[in-house]
Order: sequence, then structure tokens, then C-alpha cells
Amino acid sequence: MEWIEQELALLRERELYREIKPLYSAAQPHVQTADGEKLLFCSNNYLGLTTEEKVVNACQEAVRQYGTGTGGSRLLYGANALQGQLEQALAELKKQENALLFGTGYMANIGIISTMVGKEDLIISDELNHASIIDGCRLSKAKVVIYKHNDYKHLEQLLKENYKLYRRILVVTDGVFSMDGDLAPLPEIVKSCQRYGAMLMVDDAHGTGVLGPDGSGTVAEYSLSPEEVLLHMGTLSKALAAEGGFVATRNIVKEYLINKCRSFIFSTALPPAVVGAALQAVKLIKVEAWRRNRLRYLAIEVRAQIRKLGYDVPDGITPIIPIIIGSSAKTMQLARELFKRGIIAPGVRPPTVPDGSSRLRVTLMATHSDSDIEMLLQALYESGKQIGVI
Repeated sequence: MEWIEQELALLRERELYREIKPLYSAAQPHVQTADGEKLLFCSNNYLGLTTEEKVVNACQEAVRQYGTGTGGSRLLYGANALQGQLEQALAELKKQENALLFGTGYMANIGIISTMVGKEDLIISDELNHASIIDGCRLSKAKVVIYKHNDYKHLEQLLKENYKLYRRILVVTDGVFSMDGDLAPLPEIVKSCQRYGAMLMVDDAHGTGVLGPDGSGTVAEYSLSPEEVLLHMGTLSKALAAEGGFVATRNIVKEYLINKCRSFIFSTALPPAVVGAALQAVKLIKVEAWRRNRLRYLAIEVRAQIRKLGYDVPDGITPIIPIIIGSSAKTMQLARELFKRGIIAPGVRPPTVPDGSSRLRVTLMATHSDSDIEMLLQALYESGKQIGVI
């Protein structure tokens, strides 16, 4: 396969080659790798719940009661009572009538979007939305227009120009953007959608469990009424310490998705271990606010400290901290130097981010200690000086 070899060689030459590097322990602050113990600063395990004893016990109990797998789709007796309990818990967290589980967040987005709109409809999407949203838009066969990142005035203009031309309009945005860690301006987006009768979908994969006074996400962070967003999409794989996706919404929308959404209908139901773990994680989010508070403190403080070192770091309140380097080669060199010093903070390059904006994507966990943070900062200083990026 000569053409594949050529493509891979080109990726290596451009510092765009990717490879899988396994861990030999759980995704927690201190991890075991093939090169020894390292500090992990790239996990989405924001609240540190993947190794929480109560979550692990709930996972094990679910397997004992329901077995290791479901053996079928939800519509072909792959359903169990535990899934319904999790959906109810997620609905309560998001203050919605109901919720529906999906195999992954990716499957949730492509399924929801392609079911809610079709070729007679319009989707208006933020230019930095997640790849799963982009693919869902493509699958829907709807007309898609893109608004400039977080530019609600541009969104308003597009709604005004198009609202009479299509059967339905769906506006889609991330709540927290995964590569920049910034928040969508939801209050302004909500007003525009209401003004022009558009449906609003918020992908809150990185906000659920992290933002808002109750951990319910970006909508609560802005003190918006949950009813102002029709589709609250989220994942179980980040703060909720498991795997899978979901949407919290109205009863009638859930009923419609059950009957029409291909990525739900034709997928095997989530395994009991995953559902049991996520259900316990939702319960803990409600009663262990210290995790969320610790994460917020770290998100603000670590940003400030990295900026003092001389790096380009935007403001923010989320545990996603982009350290903008620009050059893909320099970014990957910095990541390698950090790894030598015991820090895992991978570089992110095109096509994941735009050309010229390669970065380290540092993510924090509530369980990172002060000494862990000190080690990160020291390694960033030494590595940055060595390769000349600070």
C-alpha cells in the first residue's frame, strides 16, 4: 500500500503523525506508562471520579446484577431498569422532563442532529464546534451555515436573513469548547433563537458536572432557565467518569428520537458497568461540591501562573487550558520535553485546531494536588526556556 506509506511519511514530516500510547494504570493524577510514572495533565476525568470507591463499587454491583453486557439494542430487550434510573437522574440534573442515552457522545450528536432536521431545514453552527457536530450536520442533509466563533451578532444576522426561508432552523453550539476551554455566549444565543423561532442545541460535554452552582453545566453557569434550551446534550465520559452520551430534553422529543434516531435504534445498549458508574457519579456531583470548587480554583490559578511564565494563555474558568505555541514542530518539541520531566501534556495540531494555532492542551482534575501543580509549572518553565518558546 504505497500511497498509505507516503501519506504516513508526510504526516511524520509535518509533525502531524498520531499514535496510541497506553497507560498501565487508571486515569488519575499519577499514572504508570511504558516510561515509568508520570503526572497526567490531559485527562477529561475532571472531578477525579473514575477511581472514587463509591463509583467503582456501583460499577461492580451493576455487573453482578445485570451481567457484563446488554446483548441487544434498547428496543430489542437490551434495556434494563438501571438505564432508566440514569436517564431520570440526568434529566433531574439538567432540569428537563427526560433524557435518552447513547453509546458515545459522538453517536449522540450525529444521531440527534440528523434526526431533528432534514433537507428542508437549516442548521446554524459555530465554526469551532466539535467534529461530531460537524458530521451530524453533514448527515442531516440540511443546509448548513457557519457563524464566526462565539459571535452572537453574526448568528443574529444569519437568523434574520434565513428564518423565513426554511421549515425549521437548528442552532448548535458547544457549551464549553474542547480545544480553547471558552464558553459559548448562551444568554445572547438564547435571545436570538427565541426571537426567530429557532431550536437550540447545546453540546455540554465539557460543562456537565463542572459548571454551574449545582454542576448541571453551562446553562446553569449563566443562570438561564433550562427550558430555554431544547436539546441539552452531554457525555458520561468526562466528569461522569464512564462512557457514553445523552440528551436531556422534553418527553415528546425523547419519544421522537426513540422512534427515528438511527444511532440510537441500531446501537447496542450501554453495558451495565458503565451505567452503574455514571449513575453513582451523578449522585456524587450533587453532594460533593468540593470537587467542583477545587477545580474552579485550579482553573483560574493555574492559568495565571502559566501566563506569568511567559506563555500565551487565554482567560477562562474551565479545566481546559490551551497554551498557544503556534508552530506544530515547536508544540510537539515542548510536549516531548515535558514528558522527559514527568509531565503528560500532549500537543494538539491541525486538523484538530486551525493552522498556526498548535498548542498544548492542559486539563486539570480536582484531585491534582498543589505539589502536582508545582511540578507542572516547573517543567513548563524549564522546557519552555530550553526550546525558546518563553
